[in-house]
Amino acid sequence: LAAGRNVVYRADTVPSVWIKKLSGSGKNFNLQVENICSDMNKLNKPATGLLDLSLNSISHHCDFTVDLREDSSEPLVSADYTGKNYPFNLDAAVFGGGAGSPSFDAKTQIAAKVKFYEDEEFALSGNALFDKLKITTQAFEPAYASNIYSGVLSQITKMEVKADAAYTAEKGLSLSLTSDVDKKFANALSAEMNKQISSVKNQAKAEIKTKLEDLSKDALGDIADFNSLQSKINSYSAQLSDVEKTLENKKKEMQNYAKNQTEKAVNDAKAKAEEEAKKQISNQAQNLLKGFF
Repeated sequence: LAAGRNVVYRADTVPSVWIKKLSGSGKNFNLQVENICSDMNKLNKPATGLLDLSLNSISHHCDFTVDLREDSSEPLVSADYTGKNYPFNLDAAVFGGGAGSPSFDAKTQIAAKVKFYEDEEFALSGNALFDKLKITTQAFEPAYASNIYSGVLSQITKMEVKADAAYTAEKGLSLSLTSDVDKKFANALSAEMNKQISSVKNQAKAEIKTKLEDLSKDALGDIADFNSLQSKINSYSAQLSDVEKTLENKKKEMQNYAKNQTEKAVNDAKAKAEEEAKKQISNQAQNLLKGFF
């Protein structure tokens, strides 16, 4: 028998259509996609890509993944999106347009992640950052309260809102929103109250200063005269001080003179007493000798 031949066919791992990489670009966009194919099970890779797009001064960026593999635990479609420079404008009329109604103007940045699963289930999480925010209000009475209210809102120049949404066949639709507006408002209120208190203090100081100036107008002339008198007194005091210094010097001279004279007189008296005593002793001695002879 002739020798046989065995033919082995490798597993078919290459889809009939496979675009490894697709690129496209233009003035305002850029598109990059990899692994577009007719059968992801054979390729065992998801399709991935990114898109950059700029329209009407708004920039968009999106990274996305499409996974149609039967044994994959990943979502069918997932995307990370960032959009910048969205205009955000709300007129006071939206809130009724009455006294105290606010109006908003800001540039917004949006970031979101979305995932789509089978059976129309999805999950979304994102946040919106309102930057360069300007909040203005319609004035109302009393003016003091209106100024505080508008002052508080004008200090809120940035605000963030976060959102989470999901849908499952078991739990249905869920949605939650959180924001830092309460903290921003509390901080702005505290700053505005400090500002108002400082303003009241400054106003009170100004009023007190004005009142004191009014009360002291009539006394300013007397104060000037008193200052002139005080200047003269100081001059006289200086002159008197000079006289006192002269007298003190004379006093010291007299004391020194008296001391010298006293010492001289004492010395003279002592010398005379010694001389007289010598004479008396000499006389007594002579008398005594005469008695013996």
